[in-house]
Amino acid sequence: MSSGVFNKYDYCDVVALIAMPLIAVLIFVFAFIDTPILCASPASGDDYASSGGDANGDGAVDIGDAIYLLAHLFNGADAPAPCPSVGINCPNPGGDANGDAVVDIADSIWILAYLFDNGPEPAACPSMEPTENPDVPAAFVSAGTNAQGYEEFLHQSTGILFVKIPSGTFSMGATAELDAPFSPGVDESPLHSVALNAFLIAKTEITQQQYASVVGSNPSAHVGDDLPVEQVTWNTLHELAGFLDLTGLSLPTEAQWEYACRGGTMGPFGGTGVLDEMGAYQENSKGETSQVAQFNPNGFGLHDMHGNVWEWVEDYYSADFYGDPCASDLDPLNGSGVLERVVRGGGYNSGATTCRSANRYFLIPLGLTNDSVGFRAVYPLD
Repeated sequence: MSSGVFNKYDYCDVVALIAMPLIAVLIFVFAFIDTPILCASPASGDDYASSGGDANGDGAVDIGDAIYLLAHLFNGADAPAPCPSVGINCPNPGGDANGDAVVDIADSIWILAYLFDNGPEPAACPSMEPTENPDVPAAFVSAGTNAQGYEEFLHQSTGILFVKIPSGTFSMGATAELDAPFSPGVDESPLHSVALNAFLIAKTEITQQQYASVVGSNPSAHVGDDLPVEQVTWNTLHELAGFLDLTGLSLPTEAQWEYACRGGTMGPFGGTGVLDEMGAYQENSKGETSQVAQFNPNGFGLHDMHGNVWEWVEDYYSADFYGDPCASDLDPLNGSGVLERVVRGGGYNSGATTCRSANRYFLIPLGLTNDSVGFRAVYPLD
């Protein structure tokens, strides 16, 4: 081929050496076996442009895609064309015709069976559209609607109050114009659009009483039932018989956290836009954490998204993650990293700039604890 896709063979060589014997084997199998060779059917769709089956990215699913995959797998040719907005950590890469999240010879077989033996359609790329109005599980009971107009639910086993955050799209990150007079960090750009499914998020940071009632102990340095729990590490929260394991809850992703924090705003602070009214920080905390929900709620009815304690999120930290196409995927998560995990929101001893909605920071997830680091829980509804 003139494109140089195949290093050793031209297009006809690849057809003769790889594709045709495989087709012959398939014809033989299909002729003598009545039961289907393929066991699962992926979600179907009419548009195959850059779908899992469109390995060469030409907008169609045909024998060229099976050949392209075989050349990639056995002759070191170029990788399949990715799905739209898919980066290194996103599901269903291009060429994943059977939708099992792995690109292998089974995908070539799937395409050939679809083309020549009325097999199931190739898997489509993951939907980029959030699910509308998902059901809330029975573990949560309705607690009415808050003053901001959002549904609230009580988690029955822990007594934690959650706010239902609707699915939607927002601009994540910051610019100097949006966050003036503050100067955003380089890791807060580029500004990018993110779509999220609905989720439940705790109305406040998890308190010491709530934490101790689940795990039986309280690690906090600033002691009080209604103070946020602190001195918890990311690893401690995730360990077997840790808080998340025992409750079935999760940490928010970084995108979920920022969406919830902003509450429909685009400036440095949510709610009233005045940090002194939104949370405890260096200038108003007197060196102590505050009881939760003592400051104004934001546009979703959430308290203490700015200051009081830093909040762990699920993501690994990467300074350049926002530039990865995966950062704009539906429900993005940076699930690949070396060690550091992201914390958000600032603490009682933080300056104003680190309490901004877009500010990103990281800590090592194990080892030393910190009396200004806590968390709030979420429950995804996708």
